[in-house]
Amino acid sequence: MGTSLVGLGLALLIRSVNLNITDVNGLQDFFKPLIHGIFLDNYFAEVFSNHLDPVSYLKWDEYILAIKDILTDKFKNKISKEEKGELPITFAIEKILFLYYLKYQKVLSDGQFLQEVKEVVNLESKEFDVEKGCNIEGKWAFAEKDIYKLFRFIKKHNPGFFTLMDRLQLELADNIERIAADPIYFDSSAQEVVNLNTELNIMVFLYNNSPEAKDYRIRIIAPGFEPKKVSLDIQVEGRGSFEIPSTDIPLVSDEGLDITQVLSTILENGDTAWLTLEPIKKGEQTIQIFLETTNGQIIEGETRTIKVKRNIKDYLKKLGSLGSVVSGVAVAVSRVLF
Repeated sequence: MGTSLVGLGLALLIRSVNLNITDVNGLQDFFKPLIHGIFLDNYFAEVFSNHLDPVSYLKWDEYILAIKDILTDKFKNKISKEEKGELPITFAIEKILFLYYLKYQKVLSDGQFLQEVKEVVNLESKEFDVEKGCNIEGKWAFAEKDIYKLFRFIKKHNPGFFTLMDRLQLELADNIERIAADPIYFDSSAQEVVNLNTELNIMVFLYNNSPEAKDYRIRIIAPGFEPKKVSLDIQVEGRGSFEIPSTDIPLVSDEGLDITQVLSTILENGDTAWLTLEPIKKGEQTIQIFLETTNGQIIEGETRTIKVKRNIKDYLKKLGSLGSVVSGVAVAVSRVLF
């Protein structure tokens, strides 16, 4: 009898809050990503999967396996030749998600999007459709609309993820010669406005332009946040045999390298540090982010101003709770006195 009542209560709870466990990230209204890796090797795939609700996360592994089965031979051979020891599927997922993002941003037309995707996967497969996603156990998952919904969800919690990518795309379009000659590409991002006692997400992207891996140190000074100082040693993998062109290339091209190919390769070959600090002081706070050698020599540095404000909703809730307590005490006192 007790078990039946618990089951009935759970069913009523699910129905009353309208939990959606069938759609991709259908539980995102009740889910907040609280745990993430500090070192990200696959920029797009790891951030994307980190923002999936627990049910959708299980489907994501099946999506990757389905994509792996339909990779084109040309793409697999290209990765095997240029990226010794790397798995083609990791580069494929990075590029596919990046292409969806470019289409989402209306940078790519439908035709350009299809042209780029068919270089990675076999579009004649009945198990994959660019709009419907992958056929997983008889149901379509990770459709175009699902991926766009995830992009919006990520932007809500960690907008800096897209900022880094957008800036790198602009750099490749305007200053590719400088990036090709730079020994290390360094960029960082953080929210411009955060609420007190929440999370400040700092993302630092590094691309090592040398064939071999190199060791670096990331150092952050953040008064008004906890922790106030962070020092992090990181080994950034080398580019292998891949080389960034030193002359201008188009955004997309049917032949030869284009920006979409170069950027997706940089994202996969690069390394990202994702750090979370807690804002503990209201007002404008200044943080400094440094890239250093392992012996402390500064290579590059950036200063950012973060506005920390009070969370009005939480503040009003506290006031409401305090008001309820005061009212309750007043009622009790009045009963005693009168």
